[in-house]
Amino acid sequence: MNSRERVIRAIEMSGPDCIPITHAALPGAFARHGAALEELYRRYPSDAISVGGATTGEFGPQIGVPSRDTWGSLWVRYTDEHKGQVVGCPIRDWEALKTYEPPDTASDALIAEIEANLRRNGGLR
Repeated sequence: MNSRERVIRAIEMSGPDCIPITHAALPGAFARHGAALEELYRRYPSDAISVGGATTGEFGPQIGVPSRDTWGSLWVRYTDEHKGQVVGCPIRDWEALKTYEPPDTASDALIAEIEANLRRNGGLR
């Protein structure tokens, strides 16, 4: 059974050969375990792929340097062992909600990126 069949059977509850897995490791896991973690991922590959997300920004590019996500939240990552902490939000009070504009999570560019990632996968996962 390939990954695609496994995931479909799990969703349909029709008896996959095993529970589908997906990997999501924080940067600190690779900093600490490096090659051992890569070998584990090779031995037990993910049954799902990331096709892209509707938002970005939680993982700041540099430790200790604030970065803003697409929702307007300000994040700071103090170590590689976690995603980061929100230190500022775009809606500070009810009045700010009136003018807040969330990101377009279904923009043509995002959909095109997701479709391209799916094509690259070839339908295997």
